[in-house]
Amino acid sequence: MSDELIQKLIAKFPPEQVQLKAKNVTKDRTKCLAVPYLDARDVAERLTEVFGLGGWSINHQVVSEKCVKSTLTVQIGEQTAIYEDFGYSDASDNQPGPEHLKAAASDGLKRCAVPLGVGRYLYRLEGKWCDAVPIGEKSARPKPANLAELLKVAGSQPPTQSAAKPEAAPPPAATGEKKKRPLPRDKQVLVTEIAGLCDERGWEEKVVV
Repeated sequence: MSDELIQKLIAKFPPEQVQLKAKNVTKDRTKCLAVPYLDARDVAERLTEVFGLGGWSINHQVVSEKCVKSTLTVQIGEQTAIYEDFGYSDASDNQPGPEHLKAAASDGLKRCAVPLGVGRYLYRLEGKWCDAVPIGEKSARPKPANLAELLKVAGSQPPTQSAAKPEAAPPPAATGEKKKRPLPRDKQVLVTEIAGLCDERGWEEKVVV
């Protein structure tokens, strides 16, 4: 494959063309972690731009109700390259069966195109927390319509974080002299009595406690 074809395949998509989906959603569904993804039609258009009409084809084999095995065949000059992967449905459970297969087929096409470099850079982008719009009873979607809007409004940190714990104060610098700990009250009384006795009798005071 020529360098020119490679550069066309790995070229970034306009941020306005990159869509968003929620990966993690807060309990109140007001915030979500938005991650980017491509529409399968945009991936198909990229393949057509690079390989031409009839220069590629995709075949899907149903594995289960929500999974297909996808096979992408591309013609590169006189050579034929084949890429295979599995596609999975992310449609909600209340959707009819054909919708799951449609979603799985779209996912399969995008996954097969990744080894060619199509949209691979999106996997290296970090998700961003942003406002969410509740959908149904449990799910939500990012409020920004695309990556371009998300980059303008979203931060890179979760919406709620526990306050950072204050760092422990460093230990005092070591000195040649050890600090004496205060004595308990009963020992203080005993030391005082011994000192007084020593003064009376002229003894040298040396008390170890």
